[in-house]
Amino acid sequence: MSTYKALLSALNTTADSPELQALLARLNSPSALKKVGGYRARLAAKASGVDLSFGWSKPSWMLNNVFLFPGGRDGFGEFQDAIESQVSMSSTRSEVRSILGLPSWSGGGGPAIMNTLVDYHWDRFDFETYSVRFDYEEEQGGIRLVSVMTRELMLQLISNRV
Repeated sequence: MSTYKALLSALNTTADSPELQALLARLNSPSALKKVGGYRARLAAKASGVDLSFGWSKPSWMLNNVFLFPGGRDGFGEFQDAIESQVSMSSTRSEVRSILGLPSWSGGGGPAIMNTLVDYHWDRFDFETYSVRFDYEEEQGGIRLVSVMTRELMLQLISNRV
């Protein structure tokens, strides 16, 4: 099984699940979660270009979001596996769209907020149990970050915007 498919299998599982423990071993990642406030925790496998995000769901932490990096950001290496079997971290926006089709939703490209927060262009592709969001350096540029999230988290994020 590819690393990307293992990530998808681990989504929405508990921090101590066999799927997640096998993934952590594969990524050569520490297994201790770092609580980042409130009901969130993280676990970074920087050399593999993967940052795992967990939400508290009694009685355990659940993996609900995975960040994949193209490398060179915040000490993360490049995620090496293909995303959705064909997209590489060196793909451009037009290449992602030619592989995956039209996105379910797109956004970004607004002015910088207070000259520091950049509103990067993005495309989100929704699947039955998860969503994949690609953030791009520029409108037709390369991938800056990929987020793979549970459907529940995606719906929660949407409802918080309204």
